[in-house]
Amino acid sequence: MVEWENVVVKLCSKNRVEIFINERQLGTFELHQTELLDDRTKKLSKAGAVLLQLASKPRYSRRGGMKPTIADKNVISKLRIALKAFVGCSSDPFHPLSYANGWVAKFRVEDHLKG
Repeated sequence: MVEWENVVVKLCSKNRVEIFINERQLGTFELHQTELLDDRTKKLSKAGAVLLQLASKPRYSRRGGMKPTIADKNVISKLRIALKAFVGCSSDPFHPLSYANGWVAKFRVEDHLKG
């Protein structure tokens, strides 16, 4: 069984990610097949932007520990669905929601978009 702590998501291009488990490449995935890329604009969706943000800070939260909105929950839900599909794991890729810390990723994200 895959443990999320052993998963690394590498953002390779504007529309592609590579997934590694225990330092072995699982595969390369196109974002246009998920809700991480906006079909209309061909740019990262809000869920895709959160994934990018997780490369610099392993959590997503509202400012000042504010209670998450329905929109926040929907964004995380879309990201969860995409991550589970990439990895083939049904467990939650995030620790339980905490208002103080928001959603904390169990996995690691690396941003390789800028070289």
